[in-house]
Amino acid sequence: LLSKKYLNDINTTNPLGLGGKLANIFSNTVIDLWTTKQSAISPSSFKNAIAKFNDQFTGNDQHDAQELLGFLLSGLSEDLNKIIDKPYIEHPDSDGRPDRELADIWWKNHLRREFSIIVAIFFGQEKSTITCSECGYSSARYEPFNTLTIPLPEDDLRVASVEFVGKDSRNPP
Repeated sequence: LLSKKYLNDINTTNPLGLGGKLANIFSNTVIDLWTTKQSAISPSSFKNAIAKFNDQFTGNDQHDAQELLGFLLSGLSEDLNKIIDKPYIEHPDSDGRPDRELADIWWKNHLRREFSIIVAIFFGQEKSTITCSECGYSSARYEPFNTLTIPLPEDDLRVASVEFVGKDSRNPP
């Protein structure tokens, strides 16, 4: 982004992208962050652009950082997608094939529709399996992702530290 090499990859015709506008505004923000001699910068132009691209981020309310990151990564990937014509692709069922083989097929199919520096750096693949409870047949899918949601377990036990300070501050708690 700092060297502007991304300009060679901008895909202005991608109907799923933003015509390179997101990539340009993000690049300008990164350049401001890395080249300023000031102790702080205002990312207001970046924030305003994000709000124009996605109504969810309109206004000054608190927003979910994960949703912003997902939007930013997906939007940058589409703006920098080298694939002009995205073919329709049917994903194969597992049919007993080894995980590695099927995962490779799904990933290659994904790259036939989305191929960008963002995919290369920030995307991964998640396996999900569905098993029929009656016949035991199992089917696997290998979906691409750019953020991985990991649920945090909830403990029933909560530990809290309490310090009591009485009215008479001469007595230690």
